[in-house]
Amino acid sequence: MNDLRIIQIKEPTSELLPQVERQFAELYNFIKDKGLKLPLVKDGEKKWINSIKKTVGKFVALFVAVDGEKVAGFVSGVVKFTPDYLGNQKVGFLTFHYIDPDYRGKGIGKKLLKSLENWFEEKNVSSIEVQASFMNEDSRNYFKKNGYEYELVQFRKFLINHKSANKIN
Repeated sequence: MNDLRIIQIKEPTSELLPQVERQFAELYNFIKDKGLKLPLVKDGEKKWINSIKKTVGKFVALFVAVDGEKVAGFVSGVVKFTPDYLGNQKVGFLTFHYIDPDYRGKGIGKKLLKSLENWFEEKNVSSIEVQASFMNEDSRNYFKKNGYEYELVQFRKFLINHKSANKIN
């Protein structure tokens, strides 16, 4: 871990993206046991990586922690705007944050988080939003420890069987 670097991916052709894609799938596999109700669809990690390639480095930030040639973790975020009735404020939204289990507890997550926060500051956002599963106490405590405050609780009611709704045709 002597060669650890935090890198912002700005090009959709980065050779690190396949590792991030794999970690995205690992993230969803991890949080499915932490209360997440909507599962990742088949090849969802590919769909996600393809969706961010269009705006990475512009409206989407993607930072990776790299140890030698291995991605140790990543954080991503996007700039959004609040509705008119909330002042059209520019808001940062932390979309995903994942650290490989072999690298947890070494301060890498905090370095990645700080890199994203700095990017949001450069974009003149007024605040940063993040969602964490109510069952993932470690995640909630992590964000509290890093200065984030509780604001909302999200509820979901399924109107159809969500397993069949996500079935791939």
